[in-house]
Amino acid sequence: MPQHARLPDRRRSIRIIARSMFREMTASGYQTRDVVGVATALIDEVASHLASHRAARPAPRLHAPPAGESHPQIRRAKARQNRLHRARPRARR
Repeated sequence: MPQHARLPDRRRSIRIIARSMFREMTASGYQTRDVVGVATALIDEVASHLASHRAARPAPRLHAPPAGESHPQIRRAKARQNRLHRARPRARR
């Protein structure tokens, strides 16, 4: 499949391939559990490929922020939490 294929076209193609494989397998006498076995084996292959790809890449290095500073994402999350907390109506007693 060409690299420039649009995403909806790729999804449609993948569904067509899956449907064709299912029809071919059932027409050839395979049972549903056999089709599930093929799907499981395919998922295992993908998982193995992803695991080996992750193992080949070095882990990203995380740098600690300077002393007294927190990470920008943490600061943004805390600020958002404070805004949400202030925006909530307080229960009356």
